[in-house]
Amino acid sequence: MRHWLLIAVLALGVLFAAAGAWPQPWPQPWPQPQVTEQPAKSPYQVAYDRYLKGETMVVFLTASWCAPCQRAKRHIPALSKLGVFVEVDIDRDRKLADLVVGGPDFTIPRVVIFRHGRPTATYLGRDLDALAAYGASIP
Repeated sequence: MRHWLLIAVLALGVLFAAAGAWPQPWPQPWPQPQVTEQPAKSPYQVAYDRYLKGETMVVFLTASWCAPCQRAKRHIPALSKLGVFVEVDIDRDRKLADLVVGGPDFTIPRVVIFRHGRPTATYLGRDLDALAAYGASIP
């Protein structure tokens, strides 16, 4: 009689093994959650986040083909002292440039200063020299 019991237990073992339902000798660990990296923020997003925290934002609209714009780039260090500085190339970021100016028709080089949720000053061409002189005077 014992051998029939042994045969029955072995038969159940074979059935469990074939079905893949054989009980594990110890519990398996929980699966680890997949950690996905956050995509890096663009310079525009970083500047906008700082602007939302109350800093002044200085947007410099330029183009690679614009000779006055290339000459005005020498003022970037002084302009960056005025607040969060963002340089927008109108050919690469046309939609953003239209949003900053408020329409598709505008003159470059242009600097738009934003404070408290709205544009507070706009400087064009030769006015950039005076603005840069003011920025250079800031320690």
